[in-house]
Amino acid sequence: MIVPEATATLPDDAALPGLAVLHDRKRRIDLLSPLLADWLGASYQLVECEVSLLSYLPARRIVVLLDLVVTVGGTAEHRSVVAKLYAADQDPAAVHATVQALQQHGFGSGSVCVPRSIGIDARNRMLLAERAPGDVLRQLLVEGRTGPAAIQRAADWLLGLHTCGLGTGRVYTFERHLYTL
Repeated sequence: MIVPEATATLPDDAALPGLAVLHDRKRRIDLLSPLLADWLGASYQLVECEVSLLSYLPARRIVVLLDLVVTVGGTAEHRSVVAKLYAADQDPAAVHATVQALQQHGFGSGSVCVPRSIGIDARNRMLLAERAPGDVLRQLLVEGRTGPAAIQRAADWLLGLHTCGLGTGRVYTFERHLYTL
């Protein structure tokens, strides 16, 4: 289920252990502060974190946007990251390794890149990643906002993925891509 950004509340789902942390502001900040320390920099302090639901597959995965307020030298700044929380049968460390491998195989920058992983919390089955700019292709398709340029960018991305030489991660066939969309 794709959810319009910042419109839905977080569900309760016992299959996703990290959700309990996201529901509690203090626990959320306590968990995220050390995970984000390298990405933010040593002089930054996380003081607030709001959560917005982006997508949810019951008992499998939830993706949320974390709107952060950080301070440095008394000045507040706003940042955003994405958190993906997984069920027990999915390993966020494996996702992290696949993202790193993709970045080393040509998807680290440019118009066909994947967002960089920022941190992992194995206990809560959480992966943190930079927020990618732009719209999600699936949402563009659902809303009928795709033109030839968007379709061409998607085709370029898929061509790059299938020709980059990466031998790990989930294997997609054409039929699986269509199913995913």
